Amino acid sequence: MAQGNVFWYHLPEGYEDQGPKVIMEAQASGLAVVADNHSGAKDRIVKMTGLLCDTFDEHLEALKMYAKRWDRLKHEGEEARYHAKKEYDPQNWIEEIIGERKDTGEERITE
Repeated sequence: MAQGNVFWYHLPEGYEDQGPKVIMEAQASGLAVVADNHSGAKDRIVKMTGLLCDTFDEHLEALKMYAKRWDRLKHEGEEARYHAKKEYDPQNWIEEIIGERKDTGEERITE
């Protein structure tokens, strides 16, 4: 993954996931993510870390946009890495479960 520019995550129609680890790995590698706007991907991608798409054509448009906007791709990859370091640290999960963790204030992508 470290040699890639963007991570594309598109599942076959009807397939559901519960929280794709591969998206977390891509973000930790510093890659912006283009993913389906359903299931676990919606919980992993926050603003400026990638794009959520409803249709296959939207996926293609997102990838074309990134091909033209290297500055945005680089910035969102950096944001994805920061997000992964902050959100996917097991110590943070423990603190959240026991009620000691503060809200990170990150804005989720919503419809």
